[in-house]
Amino acid sequence: IAVMALDKQLLFAGPKSPYQDFQSVIDAIESGKSVNVSGSKGDDEAVYAALLAEMGWTEDQLVYVRHDATSDAITTALGGHSELVIGKPAATSSYV
Repeated sequence: IAVMALDKQLLFAGPKSPYQDFQSVIDAIESGKSVNVSGSKGDDEAVYAALLAEMGWTEDQLVYVRHDATSDAITTALGGHSELVIGKPAATSSYV
């Protein structure tokens, strides 16, 4: 009747991002910097909310930039306009 799959979101760093590992993101936020992350509507945004809750961060510390599609979020990172991207491997594999 249907093909079903579970595809978990990953956090990607753009090529121009100063944050090439998650520890550098943690260090930046703990030092008072604001870090931005792009993603699409729906699941990506839910993962972002869960990440905030898990880390005890606010929306001002890790700022979410919502896009209509993951491809738009990836394009902003490739262009250096976004530091991080939340996305599923299936939606991002053709870009990385």
